[in-house]
Amino acid sequence: MAMSVKVDAVQAARGFRVTPASVALAVLLLITTILKFSVYAGQTLNIDEVWTGMIAGQRSLAGLIRQCEIEVNGPLSYVIAWLWAPFGGLSNAGLRLPSALFACATPFVALAPRRLMPPMARFVWAALLACWLPEFAFAELARCYALVALLATANTVAYARLLSRPSLAAAAVWSLISALLILDHYFAVILIGCQGFGYLALKRGRALRTWPAALIFIPALADIALKAATLSHFATPGVSWIDRLTLDDLPNLVAFLAGNLFLAAVIAVALAIGWFLDRRRSRPPEAYPPAEGRDALMTTAALAALAAAISIGLGFVFPILTSRYLTVEVPGLMLALALMAERFSRGWPVLPALIAGSAMSLVIGLAAHTDLVTQPAVTAFSFEPAAKALIADNPRRLVFFWDTPQAQGGDEDQLAQVGGFFFRRAGHPIPIDAVSGVHGADPNTVLLAKAAAPGTDILWMFDRDAEGTAAVDHPPDISRRDPRWSCRDFGEGDIGILACRRARA
Repeated sequence: MAMSVKVDAVQAARGFRVTPASVALAVLLLITTILKFSVYAGQTLNIDEVWTGMIAGQRSLAGLIRQCEIEVNGPLSYVIAWLWAPFGGLSNAGLRLPSALFACATPFVALAPRRLMPPMARFVWAALLACWLPEFAFAELARCYALVALLATANTVAYARLLSRPSLAAAAVWSLISALLILDHYFAVILIGCQGFGYLALKRGRALRTWPAALIFIPALADIALKAATLSHFATPGVSWIDRLTLDDLPNLVAFLAGNLFLAAVIAVALAIGWFLDRRRSRPPEAYPPAEGRDALMTTAALAALAAAISIGLGFVFPILTSRYLTVEVPGLMLALALMAERFSRGWPVLPALIAGSAMSLVIGLAAHTDLVTQPAVTAFSFEPAAKALIADNPRRLVFFWDTPQAQGGDEDQLAQVGGFFFRRAGHPIPIDAVSGVHGADPNTVLLAKAAAPGTDILWMFDRDAEGTAAVDHPPDISRRDPRWSCRDFGEGDIGILACRRARA
């Protein structure tokens, strides 16, 4: 028995090889992991993160279910936040820790398919995912996107394995990961749909024999069906905060998918040179990886590109797409780059190192300018400083108005819980009078009337750039109309975060 263990240990040691590439990747992963916990740390919660905190703070399972039912986003991240809250708390760092862990884990998933991918392709794929700049922001964002990237990477691996060796077990794994991905972000339906049709078209009879795995999708599809009316309303022009795409938006989308527009150009040029040099060389027979595995990987990457193209095309027709919704396709697109880098490296051996090094250089630049870093997704619409200022005033009641077409006619109890989140977290719970819309009236008049009771403060948030915002037609004028009131705008530019208090008698 002891001899058997010793032999196994020797064989394992021989199978593990320390190479310059593996050492470089280990250093890169260590650096990026540290940065994902530090670069954007300490910034205030934005209103979307407050939504996460509000749902995570529900005191009962019934409350969680109700909030997930009326929320336009997928429930998975909210459920995880609710399960995590008793251990991690509702502080900014506590709410964001799961995202940081998901972001750090993503490149390690890319290293998993050892039998399916050659080592160099896996290393480049992991490096690109580790250095993808939006992920550094997502790591410190209490939202779904870091988990989207993690699940999408796992989905990419599972789908390539399914295409390589179709079986009921492989189909069940892919279906489970895909269903979770849909429950985390509904835009994943486009990618999963492309993969499903691709599987049926390529494997036909073998695919049909794995049909029981499709039953795993029932909860995800049922969830979408129950929210169909809500999702349709959200995509209505004049209600959605998202504009239809134009050609001017394409560079920003490319920059998001690649992490940076300059990096996209560098990678494109490097791959073009690698392709040219590879075409000029003589090609001996290739023994690794097997053709079936290579074809499965290429098909998986191609379907991710197709899904991204379909998503962008829909964004030109309907106001439904913003760049971060394309996170679902990023792992597949990064896989395509890694496969090309590995293939063309036969003609230009430095190509994988050049691509990984270019991505890492941007991360080093990000780390070198941490004093200049602000994350628009976090800071642009944050009412945390305004709430803290009002809490210091020790109010007895708050009138809360989120002046946006999205909130008009919304659930006032939900809005009240969002408006009172920081007050409850600070141990100062007060009644919140949430205003879901003014229906064409002057909000100055409406808010002053609702705040007539002594000890009542006002918090009015708006975005002048959003169509249908009442503050555009009726600019804030509370302190001029009633000199007893003093207001401070904690916003910037078109964003208004107006905190108003009346002089105490």
